[in-house]
Amino acid sequence: MAVARSVKVEIPTNEAEEDEPSTLMGKWRKHYEEKKREGHQSRRMLYLCWALWVFQTPTQPYMAFAHIIPYIMYEFTDWTQYYVKVIYIFCVIQTLGNLVCVTLYSTRYVKTRDRPEAQEVRERWENAPDQFGLPMAEVLNGHLPDNGGIPWSYCDKCDMMKPPRAHHCKVCKACILKRDHHCFVIGTCVGHYNQRYFVVLTFYATIVGFGGVVLTACYLSMLYWPEAVWTDFLLPVAIYRGLFGAMKGYIAIMIVHLYTASFIGLFGLLYFTSQLIIVTKGVTLYELAKNVPIRNNKSTNANFVEVFGNFWFLNFIFPMTIMFPLENDGTTWKGIKLDHNSNYQGSDVE
Repeated sequence: MAVARSVKVEIPTNEAEEDEPSTLMGKWRKHYEEKKREGHQSRRMLYLCWALWVFQTPTQPYMAFAHIIPYIMYEFTDWTQYYVKVIYIFCVIQTLGNLVCVTLYSTRYVKTRDRPEAQEVRERWENAPDQFGLPMAEVLNGHLPDNGGIPWSYCDKCDMMKPPRAHHCKVCKACILKRDHHCFVIGTCVGHYNQRYFVVLTFYATIVGFGGVVLTACYLSMLYWPEAVWTDFLLPVAIYRGLFGAMKGYIAIMIVHLYTASFIGLFGLLYFTSQLIIVTKGVTLYELAKNVPIRNNKSTNANFVEVFGNFWFLNFIFPMTIMFPLENDGTTWKGIKLDHNSNYQGSDVE
């Protein structure tokens, strides 16, 4: 049986010989494309989102404890206010804690010299036989043997073999285990090791965001709305008047919170809903977007255990990384296959 081998030939090009754009719009477009390739847009988005977190984290709990809860719940007992504050701060801590965990837990597949799973491929490449073939005993019904898994593939960007369901991220410049998506709000990829924290983060972000909007709106409607004009609630006007003393500082901050908390709540609701759907199905956003024909034969509970570990619901109370770690290392996937009847070409283009 003849085997065709393809050779990748790189032809050097002289960028200096390329025609420079003659128009101002052409030069701007070229500059924009260069900055996009270098990742400047993703960094700007990351800085903007982290600035939002830095602003929102201290100011929203302070406004809730110092102004909103005591004013709205003045008719309730001190113990009732105390319990409301405890629940509120618990949700805030859960949001921030899982945000830190998503950022710190790396899900990259690092290139090393020791790749035992690719040893057979390396040996067959270095000691290639005269003819490639399989013993007839291993051929079942005219098909190659299938161990129920997904084969490894080669990443030409990282120059290494990458595990099943791992895909290259052009922003992180690395292969991500069970890559779900690159989240520009938190500035990292969501994958095998940090998806459990991302789901919980979006759950509590929804509660804190929309809860903050409701409480702040109630406070402003009771205290500030009778003497305000509608333009005061426009974001630029509130910032301008708050900075130059035409509006009380804490009122201006609360109006800003109406916008920032709404963004956090919408972000959390959108991603929490989508994450629940894909975790239930046992797939990833990347696989859905790229139409990867993943066929998952596991139950819904097994899919949640795969993401969160055993007793997965406890992760919504406290991170259970140490007590209930993940069952696999992100390189093997039992009960998951590729649908060989599809026309999927295995593209890994981001």
